[in-house]
Amino acid sequence: MGFESLSPETIASMGKRVNHPSQYFDVVQKIHDQRIGIDGSFVFGFDNDDEGVFDRTLEFALNAKIEVTYFSILTPYPGTRLHKRLLQEDRILTQDWSLYDANHVVFKPKILSADQLLKGYYRVFKEVYSIPSIFKRLWASSSWKNLFYPMNLGFRQSVHRLARTVKA
Repeated sequence: MGFESLSPETIASMGKRVNHPSQYFDVVQKIHDQRIGIDGSFVFGFDNDDEGVFDRTLEFALNAKIEVTYFSILTPYPGTRLHKRLLQEDRILTQDWSLYDANHVVFKPKILSADQLLKGYYRVFKEVYSIPSIFKRLWASSSWKNLFYPMNLGFRQSVHRLARTVKA
């Protein structure tokens, strides 16, 4: 599920009409009631994201017991309106397309520094895939634990390997 952001302002700025952050928790509960697990995704780096965005998102993922959580850094891909806008605002940091992978900061965030965004992103990824977090999210799950435990442990290894490569 593409939650994208917990911020109603961010969702509105993207023009998304189906995402309603105030309803996310209830939607997750209804899906869990049907014994369906959730792979939820969130994006960091929107213009109104501040330092608290990481903790708010982590808290939601833990409390809602999202079985698999994926985070990405907002990436202004060439040819998109976002890229054009950030280029006009002189906020594009690099044209090295190999870094346009949603794991690197390639633009100047509005509120956060590029370093804060990168460090917060990796911190949340590491925390959500810590052993205590995995157990907290999956212990009471009625979904397919035999699928989600190995998936989480695999993501845990991937996140630690990725964080070492970018030294986050």
